[in-house]
Amino acid sequence: MVQLISAFKVFDHIQVITDGGPGEGTTASIAFTVLRIGFTANRQGYASAMAIAMLVIIAIASAVALKLLRRREVEPVSELASEPLNTALAPSLRGAA
Repeated sequence: MVQLISAFKVFDHIQVITDGGPGEGTTASIAFTVLRIGFTANRQGYASAMAIAMLVIIAIASAVALKLLRRREVEPVSELASEPLNTALAPSLRGAA
């Protein structure tokens, strides 16, 4: 989940390595484009709208990922959950108590 969100926020690697090139935005990400438009082109309103769109995209992707991850969770065994703690132990430890 954290890697999904951080993948959208990549700016420094693109800026340092390629400066968004070669060409016009070949390696640019959404975050790189937002910052470039906001500060280089001096269009803060447009960059803010792009940032809100990026927020919506990340929120939807995160919700989908959480829903898929919750399906994969292992449900606790109901009979073990209802037993007292000492009887739920491994068979080798039951006789030791």
